[in-house]
Amino acid sequence: MPETAETEKLKITVLKKVGNSINPTKAPGPSNHWVGRKKIHARFCRTNDRSPNLFKFNINPNTLEADYELWICGEVGLFYLLPTSVMQAIYDDPEAYPDYRHPEIRVVSVDVAKDKVTYKTGGGKLDIARYRNKTL
Repeated sequence: MPETAETEKLKITVLKKVGNSINPTKAPGPSNHWVGRKKIHARFCRTNDRSPNLFKFNINPNTLEADYELWICGEVGLFYLLPTSVMQAIYDDPEAYPDYRHPEIRVVSVDVAKDKVTYKTGGGKLDIARYRNKTL
């Protein structure tokens, strides 16, 4: 699904926060931006009224080419900046949830009320509190 101008503007606003006011620039690849010398793969998920604390993201090969993954959860003030090493560990976990249509993609669910990401069979979770609203 193509990015809307509103979504791209929101991503730029958050990327600027992450970079401590450094203006981000577009990097090659979908959803990739440069913030200084760091490549950030930025994703945005809208709030779902039925599950306002849960946000769905995926980890794909493009994610793993960046220095950081940025998950923006519904608003400018709620995001997680995770190093690619964390994304790679989730991606490589043999019990990670694969996307049923695209086996090279892993599906995750972020619970912002608990600062946890659920990513594997049996409800395996990872605490991501230390990455919440993190800057470079």
